[in-house]
Amino acid sequence: GFAPIMIWYLSQGALGTFVSSYFFSESGWKYVQGASSLKDQILRVGDGLLGFTEYLATPTLLATVAIVCAVRAGTCWTARGLFIAGHLGLSFVGAALGLRFFKGYYLQLLPALVWIAAHPGGLITQWFSKNLWSAPKVGLRSAALVFGALLLISPAAIHDGMQVDKIRKRRTAARDPVAQKIGKLIKENTRRDERIWVWGRWAWPVYFHSDRLAATHFPKSLGVFTTNLTNTWRRPTKNTAFDPKSPWKTLIKQLKKDKPSFLILSHNESYRKFKALQRILRKDYRAARGFKTRGFSVYFRKEMTVKLPKPAFKRLKKKRRRPSKRGKKLNRPVPKKQPRFEGKKSKKLPGTELGPQGIRPRKGIPNTQGTAIPKKVRPMSKPTR
Repeated sequence: GFAPIMIWYLSQGALGTFVSSYFFSESGWKYVQGASSLKDQILRVGDGLLGFTEYLATPTLLATVAIVCAVRAGTCWTARGLFIAGHLGLSFVGAALGLRFFKGYYLQLLPALVWIAAHPGGLITQWFSKNLWSAPKVGLRSAALVFGALLLISPAAIHDGMQVDKIRKRRTAARDPVAQKIGKLIKENTRRDERIWVWGRWAWPVYFHSDRLAATHFPKSLGVFTTNLTNTWRRPTKNTAFDPKSPWKTLIKQLKKDKPSFLILSHNESYRKFKALQRILRKDYRAARGFKTRGFSVYFRKEMTVKLPKPAFKRLKKKRRRPSKRGKKLNRPVPKKQPRFEGKKSKKLPGTELGPQGIRPRKGIPNTQGTAIPKKVRPMSKPTR
């Protein structure tokens, strides 16, 4: 796995740098150590073994059957068998680095499992043997065995196909639209020779989308200036945060020297306790106000003039008031309710008297106030306890 990286360093004439800063990197060996407690390490190794059934179900099953068929009493190990077994063991050690066991780590186990599954004494190779189908009775028995083997392998094959289809659907849409938006802003407001710097693993694609190089010798901060990830394919990770024991002073010196045009900080890795970085932001940089980037903070140098995109406002459609059914049927406006007059709040007028139903004229005096005289007056009910 290190060979392509070593060849690139060798082509640049920096093999010593590869040995000193990459292969013998202090932060890299901290990552290799993985979890600290023994109990946690055992649980993570269990997750790694379960990963065979999750991501390598079909080749693992075929390789297991081939081993059971090939290993018999009295058989000796061959040089080829030792080589393939050693290759499988070393591949598992490579996948176990950091004890995280992601799905991409299992790709290095696939060649060894395929070689074992294709063993001459295995299940698949025997299907194509002439001796298996020569006699009629033997052929029927062999067909039954093949049918049973297919029933055994089918669930694993269906599971692997569903996993591939799931990954394919996930890859059809971009998973970093915010990073693309930030990269476009940087590309429009900087020259090709200007540098930027990002904090956090969410912001790594900004380098690619902006087509700008990193301003320091530290293009990434995860595991170098922060704590390491602790998740596996089955377990979530603990929150990563700034590590005060990291070589942050070297980073601050390079940031002051290189003066990157943009600083992009992703919020998935906490930098709240990184006081030196916050002082640089307050002194030399301005925040891109009004530039909506969920999960990110974008800063540019104070002497720069940055054209921020105008936010797109959506017009809200006014809701039309629907006419009521009552007014539509009668083809006239709905009559307003008459206000209710209560005796206590009403004023006594000449020629009237106050009653329980409001103002009413006395007997023998015409109604001059324009109010309707009720025919029947209901007595007020007594209050109940």
